[in-house]
Amino acid sequence: TTYAGYAMAAYLAGHAQGYSMLYILAGGLLGIGAGCFWTAQGAIMMAYAPAHKRGWYISVFWMLFNLGGCIGGILQFLLNFSGESQGASGA
Repeated sequence: TTYAGYAMAAYLAGHAQGYSMLYILAGGLLGIGAGCFWTAQGAIMMAYAPAHKRGWYISVFWMLFNLGGCIGGILQFLLNFSGESQGASGA
């Protein structure tokens, strides 16, 4: 997947010299791969949904998608709430 390549490039760019262009290239490839993935995901969701339930399926998908971001933000807040360091937690 393109995300694995992006993660590898981010690791290399952070730990070794001369990999900054690889990081930028991997970010571009990640964007192209994500565009293909999201297009296919929407097409599959619409193909399987009956016509009268498509709106419901879309709303449930976006609710779950955004709930993941909310839960992640709450977890990060709770991890950093009582910490003494000035930066964010690495968890």
